[in-house]
Amino acid sequence: MIWLVRIKPIQFVSDKIRSKDEIYANELLAVLFGLTILDISPGQLYAKYPRYLENLLYLLHFHSCSPEQFASELFLLDQFRP
Repeated sequence: MIWLVRIKPIQFVSDKIRSKDEIYANELLAVLFGLTILDISPGQLYAKYPRYLENLLYLLHFHSCSPEQFASELFLLDQFRP
């Protein structure tokens, strides 16, 4: 997930960014792939723990944790499925 965010596969042609979803497009894609691999529904996760999903997006967007810390976070999420 971290590498997906770093290579930024989604790039916009226009400099005008209109919404938060566009700003976090690469992070949303990375989270979707990661949760799919863990077999966790992003919709169910957001319904039960909306702040947790926002925290994952923040961590990915600002690269505010090491890959090891992020892997530990995902391991715990896998253990305590929503």
